[in-house]
Amino acid sequence: CWVGFNGTDAKRLMKQTGLLDREPVFHSAGPGLRKKMMDICNSSGPGPSDETRMEGRLLLFLAALMDRFGRPAASFGNGYEYVQKAIRFIDYNYSGDIDVSRVAASAGISRSHLYRLFMQHISIPPNEYLMRYRINKAASLLETGRLTVGEVAYSTGFSDQLYFSRVFKKYMGVPPSRYGSSSRAANGGKGHQ
Repeated sequence: CWVGFNGTDAKRLMKQTGLLDREPVFHSAGPGLRKKMMDICNSSGPGPSDETRMEGRLLLFLAALMDRFGRPAASFGNGYEYVQKAIRFIDYNYSGDIDVSRVAASAGISRSHLYRLFMQHISIPPNEYLMRYRINKAASLLETGRLTVGEVAYSTGFSDQLYFSRVFKKYMGVPPSRYGSSSRAANGGKGHQ
């Protein structure tokens, strides 16, 4: 079994395990870690709770790696708390008219400082994080099939539906009108509940 993952926290989590500097591939050296890895591999399935269960088991596995190989949190330098504040602000306000200046102000730091901290801790600039966050929320809304493309655009912070459609296609590979219908077809005609 092998486990791979990505996302905005992937670099930070791998850094905390202490494995990233040495080797990104880890061969289990004990039954406890091997069992946790197998739990991840065995938890995949089509049900709505399977993805959450798999993410939880992944975090337990990473915590075990951190306990065994990790470095203390102090070795990561200062500033992650500002990134966390910025991410919380985005989470609560992504549907509104926010930009990186407002995100930085919410964290109590300058735009340039926020940029450096995002690059240091999650390896993407804050404007890219905000855009990905909005697109992921839009994809979730489109999968339900309950809202029009225009309603999804406005509810995820886009004031222009055409711009939203271009950005969505750039990130997701298909226009939003096709994304919603294709994901529902893959789920037997139903959106995610």
